[in-house]
Amino acid sequence: MKKILGALAVLLLMKSTVVFAQDTDESMVGYDSIVDQLSTPKSRAYLNSADPFSGLLLHAGLGMAMSMTNVNTGKRSHNGFLQGIELNLAIDLFSPNWMAEGSYLNLGRTKINIASKEDRISLNEFDLKLVYHTSLGQLFSFRTGFGLAARYLAYKNALLGEEKQYTTPDWMAFIGMEAKLSNTLTFGTELAYKTAMIDETIDESALSAGVRLDAHF
Repeated sequence: MKKILGALAVLLLMKSTVVFAQDTDESMVGYDSIVDQLSTPKSRAYLNSADPFSGLLLHAGLGMAMSMTNVNTGKRSHNGFLQGIELNLAIDLFSPNWMAEGSYLNLGRTKINIASKEDRISLNEFDLKLVYHTSLGQLFSFRTGFGLAARYLAYKNALLGEEKQYTTPDWMAFIGMEAKLSNTLTFGTELAYKTAMIDETIDESALSAGVRLDAHF
């Protein structure tokens, strides 16, 4: 009887060992499968893109702007040279190469009528631009794009003694270059052309340029 009980005990112990070994092998297979799945490029990309806003940068800048503005008063066109300050704020569009940028320009006041030396214009402007930005190496980068501008021009006629306000929506296109000063600062230049979208204005077109200092954070 003792021999029978001993044999049964040995059989039960061997069966438990085999079952435990099978469970351990299945657990390891399951663990290895999960590790392999997470190691695939697709899974890593998914994990890295879990927060799409983590890689976005904000860009803020200050600069000096100049504009050669073509004003048509009815009899003939006049070119006025204005200069002032420019403020810029931009954000990445889920890509290091594309951004949306808004700008405000205060271009002051200037004389435009060569004959009387008295007629004057003053100009303020808001721009909204889609910007494509690409690197040209470690230090320099190129930017270009297009957008819309809202220009607020005041024209004072010295002969008639009156001042009129004109609000003009414009199409605009631009190109520019930037130089890297540090990991967070760049210095750049930009050249833009703007043309009126409507006929009911004396502010026909403008060629503007500027220099700017931008911070990226």
